[in-house]
Amino acid sequence: MRHEVDWLYGINMTRALTLSIKKAAGWFKIVSTGRVQGPSLSYVAQREKEINLFVPLPYWMIQVVAHHNKEELELEYFKKRIPTMSDGKAIVESLSGRTAIVDKISKRAVTQQPHPPFNLSSLQSEAYRHMGYTPSRTLALAQSLYLNSAISYPRTSSEQLPDTLDFKTILTGLSSMKDYATMAKTILKGPIKPIQGKKTDPAHPAIHPTGEKPAKKLTPSEKKLYDLIVRRFFSVFGDSLVKDHLRADIVCENHKLYTRGLQIQKMGWAEYYGPFFKTQEKALPDIKEGDSIHLTSVGAEEKHTLPPARFNPASLLKLLERENLGTKSTRSRIVDSVKSRGYTIGDNFELSTLG
Repeated sequence: MRHEVDWLYGINMTRALTLSIKKAAGWFKIVSTGRVQGPSLSYVAQREKEINLFVPLPYWMIQVVAHHNKEELELEYFKKRIPTMSDGKAIVESLSGRTAIVDKISKRAVTQQPHPPFNLSSLQSEAYRHMGYTPSRTLALAQSLYLNSAISYPRTSSEQLPDTLDFKTILTGLSSMKDYATMAKTILKGPIKPIQGKKTDPAHPAIHPTGEKPAKKLTPSEKKLYDLIVRRFFSVFGDSLVKDHLRADIVCENHKLYTRGLQIQKMGWAEYYGPFFKTQEKALPDIKEGDSIHLTSVGAEEKHTLPPARFNPASLLKLLERENLGTKSTRSRIVDSVKSRGYTIGDNFELSTLG
């Protein structure tokens, strides 16, 4: 019934739009729409309107370079945005060439659990973020991997791996593959219990490798996506990542400055997620409370507020899922159609004249 309604809505509205443009503009082009495609383009158009109406406002950022025992430090001012140039100049004059004092050094431990297993939407988002694959390309590659017996059925909303799955057999199969042997064997030594997400799908579990060697040799693109899926699967069995957020608060009369650092105490699940885990340790400078720091360079850089970002394939896909528009199988095709039919320009979905 729903498919029939979608077809009737789409074909009639497409004809109406096409004839309207022909009558108004004097030229012919098929202008398609549909029950999901129409709202999708509407979101893009609304964002374009917000961008066009946006008026950038100037602000100033205070930039401070300091030295302590020949070590250079980059410090941040406690106010991210200074509203006027005169205020910025006043702060620069107050700090230039002065000596500041380290007031407090603090450490905050943060524990980060593994990400849940992939469903189709989260796989498409990660593949776009790390590899630039569009949602439809990711779905096509995942479907190919599925038909090649390498992964489970990809069209799923679930973020859960049921206990009925034989994790030990899957991990043993992956341990026979050169690229994954060490990681799989490590996981097999411990308790094999994956973290679970919130979303479920009564028909299919979360996306996971089967543990079987692909029936046919993978293409380079398939291999990259397969690696992402395998590493995400490994990571759900990992321990939590533990990191310390470090901060040194520095004062110069009534002005407050600070510098921050990050230390990873335990990699946990991120050790398996490898190239898809993006973070960088930053050591805190070798300073202690009460130390004097010389402010050697102080400046105020003019910046401007930025308009809302345009959609990209991953962010538009996520919006459609959140608004419950389309299905897990059709959303990527809808996202592609907004661009392929000339309604937007470029990967960042800039609205075209036709759109």
